[in-house]
Amino acid sequence: MGQERSFRRQEGPEGALGDTQGRLSLALASGEFRCIMEESSPSLMLFTFTGGSDKAGFESFLRRATEWLQENERRGRVYAILIDPTGMDNFDAAMRRAAGEWRAAHLPLIANTCSRAAYVADSKIWRGVMTAVFWFAKPVIPVQLFSSQVAARRWLSQQVG
Repeated sequence: MGQERSFRRQEGPEGALGDTQGRLSLALASGEFRCIMEESSPSLMLFTFTGGSDKAGFESFLRRATEWLQENERRGRVYAILIDPTGMDNFDAAMRRAAGEWRAAHLPLIANTCSRAAYVADSKIWRGVMTAVFWFAKPVIPVQLFSSQVAARRWLSQQVG
């Protein structure tokens, strides 16, 4: 039987890593970019982005995301992913390129650790941003865009099993 844990550990100036009730929670802040990475259930990871376009901050997040995926691959864990960037002021061309290139470079790792992904794109602008990111590399898992987190969670929960 798994023991429930609750702690919060500082991980340097860019964020804090915590495990609350056995679930991962990571907050990254660098420059104007902010990301909260939260395990909202044992098989669902939620990424919420806020703040402004900050390529250095976003690249810091991408390094952390790579580490997280690599750890999941070592442990044989697979997650459904919900990504919500709609709290950001913008997602400029440099960040779109960084996201697309990161995805292209990590397709096998994504395929091994993510079962499906739901993206919140609540406007034409966000749908365009996501389309641009997907131009770099076609998704290797089932992917859908939704206008809200509620709709995205509904789709992800229907895909279980």
